[in-house]
Parts: sequence; C-alpha cells; structure tokens
Amino acid sequence: VLSAVPVLAAHREVHLRQDVKLQGSVLPAGLYTFRWKEEGASEIEVKVFSGRNVVARATGTRVVLNKAASQDAVVFQLDGQGGRELSRILSAGRRDAIRFETTWTAKSE
Repeated sequence: VLSAVPVLAAHREVHLRQDVKLQGSVLPAGLYTFRWKEEGASEIEVKVFSGRNVVARATGTRVVLNKAASQDAVVFQLDGQGGRELSRILSAGRRDAIRFETTWTAKSE
C-alpha cells in the first residue's frame, strides 16, 4: 500500500560548530547523528546520538515547504539570551522538513 504522505530520511549526520539547544537539552559543539522513524505521521520522535550513545530526544513536526530544499541543512533560531536553538532539519530535494518547537515559536504561536 502506497502512502500519499511523503516520508523523511531516517537519519542525518550533523556537525555543530557551536553549542545548540534542542528542546531543553544542550548539545555541545561536535558531530551528531539524528535518527527518526519513517512512519509518515505528522509528529516525529527524534533521537540524537553522539557515537553510539543517545544524548538527547526531541519531538518534531513534519512541515511542508514552498519548494524542495536545495541541500541538506539544519536551521537555528536565537533564543532570548543569544544562544542557538535547533528549529528545523531539511533534506536535499524534499519538500518537507522536521520542525522543532523553540523558545521563539512557543511564544509566537
């Protein structure tokens, strides 16, 4: 059975050049692997690995983009104290992304 809902990639390797917050967890600068299940649901559970260890968990929401992402990317927003919060993960060639609630989105929505 084919699903009409697009399915995101199951993982993304991300090199953070600065400390980043992700829903209450602080990820120090370094290399991480973000993993999630390809289920087509709007809510997505993401595990963040450093090597083989899970260092953070977050819940994201699938969002539809106006056009396909030109490259793999992570998007940050500044919090009220000048720190960075991870807000989206984009996959090259896809018109959907994973969006994480941040301090900014929680206040504005």
